[in-house]
Amino acid sequence: MREALDRHCITRDSVVGQYWQIAGFRLQRRTVAIQQLGAERELYERLQILQQQVSDAIPEYLVLRDQRFSESQGAVTREQHAKDRELAAAFEAAKTKIASLVRESHQLEAKLSTMEVRPPRFLKLPLPPMAPKNVRVEGVEGGVVKLAWDPPDRDPLAMEVEQDVRALFQQYGHEYPTDKKTGDKADRA
Repeated sequence: MREALDRHCITRDSVVGQYWQIAGFRLQRRTVAIQQLGAERELYERLQILQQQVSDAIPEYLVLRDQRFSESQGAVTREQHAKDRELAAAFEAAKTKIASLVRESHQLEAKLSTMEVRPPRFLKLPLPPMAPKNVRVEGVEGGVVKLAWDPPDRDPLAMEVEQDVRALFQQYGHEYPTDKKTGDKADRA
């Protein structure tokens, strides 16, 4: 009889121990889930701050870009040359600032998409195309002026961001997507 009681107590104790062990695993799993949600929230907050900073910096960049790549008229004086160097430096500083913000944003998005097991949603820069080059009058037909021009260069910031995204794809072991109709995006310009 005593032996039967001992077996019952051992069985009961092992069941109670297993219950507490399972409860401990569940608590650990919930703690990890809560920590992951906190980390995701922090990443989303940082992404929003970065996107706002990029949005705030783009108008200044566009003004500098359009001034930097506009065609100069007349002879270049020493003062004009100094202004051009200042403009080039300001343009490079604005481009570098936005590129670094976008790079950080893309890296955070890549981490976040890996955590959430989804494809990344990279920041799209709202950059209008650069001005066409070599605009000229081809002729006049019936009172309508016919213009011709060469296509504009690609935006230097867009090219730098694309290089960064390519490097990020390579870092994560993925192939960079290409446009099936026209080939690689870099070949379209």
